[in-house]
Amino acid sequence: MNIGKIKIVAPRNLDDFLLDKKRYELPKDVLSCNKRVLNNLHYYETNYFIVLLLISIFISYITPAKWFIGLFSILLSVGSFIYGTSKQPQIKSIYEDYPFLFMFLNLISAYLVVYALDSVSVFILSITTPLLIIFLHASLRIKGKESVSNSTAMHCFLSWSKLLPKDA
Repeated sequence: MNIGKIKIVAPRNLDDFLLDKKRYELPKDVLSCNKRVLNNLHYYETNYFIVLLLISIFISYITPAKWFIGLFSILLSVGSFIYGTSKQPQIKSIYEDYPFLFMFLNLISAYLVVYALDSVSVFILSITTPLLIIFLHASLRIKGKESVSNSTAMHCFLSWSKLLPKDA
């Protein structure tokens, strides 16, 4: 399926993705581990997205109040920081006219993050746990050489985040 110029790869079957125990091995060195992770991130990208989504939904289902409070706290903190450091003239004039308003907003958002630290940790855990599982699978799973398209969602994300090597 294509969305704009980004190609969505069909998910790999469960036997290929997870159940074939003969296809797991520790990498020999760091360079081979890097290549293996990049190849597997491209090859299993839809499966990894499904894993990320399912684990995040599961954690948010177990503790929905903490998950949403953590999400709100992080969004408020990031939003107040971005709003406070904005270069737009209207915001800059409000910032210069009412500096205590921005200080109060930053203090409230910092207080909310500290007060809701357990909720923030639940939200961060719901994001980092699937990422750890994905990295472990990608580094331990042996996969044959596959040609990687430059128009997949994973390739676009890795190149945007500057995680692709220069020759890829």
